[in-house]
Amino acid sequence: MLATFKKLQLEKIGYTVHNMINGEDAVNHVCNLPVYYDLILMDINLGSGMDGPETAKKILNHKEIPILFFSAYKSPEIVKKTEYVRSYGYVVKDSGIAVLDASIKMALKLFYDKQPPTQSETDKKRNNNNYQTLLDSIDEGYCIIEIIYDGHHKPVDFSFVEVNAAFESQTGILNAKGRRMREIAPEHEDHWFEIFGHIALTGQSIRFQNQAAQLGRWYDVFAFRTGTAESHKVAILFNDITNRRRSEVEISNQLIEKEILLKEVHHRVKNNIITIESLLSLRTELITNAEAKMILEDSIYRVQSMRVLYENLLITGDYQLISIKQYLENLLRTLAALFPEFESSTINTAIEDLKLPVKFANYIGIILNELVTNMYKHAFSGTNNDLGFISIEKKGSTLILTVIDNGVGVDENISLDYSNGFGLPIVQMLIKQLNGIYTMKNENGTKIVVQIEMLN
Repeated sequence: MLATFKKLQLEKIGYTVHNMINGEDAVNHVCNLPVYYDLILMDINLGSGMDGPETAKKILNHKEIPILFFSAYKSPEIVKKTEYVRSYGYVVKDSGIAVLDASIKMALKLFYDKQPPTQSETDKKRNNNNYQTLLDSIDEGYCIIEIIYDGHHKPVDFSFVEVNAAFESQTGILNAKGRRMREIAPEHEDHWFEIFGHIALTGQSIRFQNQAAQLGRWYDVFAFRTGTAESHKVAILFNDITNRRRSEVEISNQLIEKEILLKEVHHRVKNNIITIESLLSLRTELITNAEAKMILEDSIYRVQSMRVLYENLLITGDYQLISIKQYLENLLRTLAALFPEFESSTINTAIEDLKLPVKFANYIGIILNELVTNMYKHAFSGTNNDLGFISIEKKGSTLILTVIDNGVGVDENISLDYSNGFGLPIVQMLIKQLNGIYTMKNENGTKIVVQIEMLN
């Protein structure tokens, strides 16, 4: 399937491609049939029968033809098998069609350069013209450079040996062939010379992106050694990505600005919540009617639940997800401060440290706020050192909230939407909105278990 896909890609850019079934089929076609092939792309693994290197050796024993290994294998021990075959390079399959195209053209050039001197000058000229036409047909910039070293074998410059037609538009450099880079751009960054010098010495191909400040451009580069290590030559296939980089920087700056704006919005919302909380508290102090006072106090508790959520958002800086453990423990401390008569008492917790969406966490906070407030108000006739237990855990895709108090208990026949006494219609409404379920039992107090299926 991959061979067919690569065949279509190569034919799209002007090649004629014939796929072979296996190694034996390739040997038969190349060596025994009256068909001429310019180059062979050879995989390492050819299925059953002969592998790539063995097939290549058999072909080369009958005919001199450039072979370019094209495989997904990257491990040194596998690649090393190709070193004992007269090949013209090794291209990794995920390199992309542009790299494969350039590698084919380079292999053809190296093969033509190695042809015996008996070849006529006319044929040589024709081959060179064909090679240059191939290079000039690609949109990417392409060049071959020769690394220049100082007396300590440190790469300090390079000269341009060959360039293609797209080179000028990709770099803005005119008449580059035969000139040195330091002559063209004296302030050209040292990292370019270091990278290309390393490639020339080691033969290691490298793909990278970097800036050429004096040229005012960013480049996406694939570079590989051509020829022997002694030739100090590197072939470079590159694209000018300056506009893309500018767009990326602009997008990044816009995201930073939006993040700052969002943080400011959340800060103002928190301040507004504090103002509402303060106004409700002042109004509560002036009211003498017990029922009205209780209604206002309940409203204050709910407002405080939202304030704690916003405080956690501002601390973490993450406005999408929030630590439910940190949020609920802060909420429980805030609620405890509102009931000083239970100052010496504790509520034990076992809250799993989960990152939950902010909206979802807000609903859980309101549910817990109602249940714990109800615990303080109705579960106990006096102080109790151990008021109860709260846990949150995730089992599979189900979030389980458990609230247990050590108080007087409640009639199990009363549901959460009952509005008198223990009635908590807000809790019932939110559980229903989250598509959750709950159970309520008497177990030396009241035990409420809320289960919510989390879709994401």
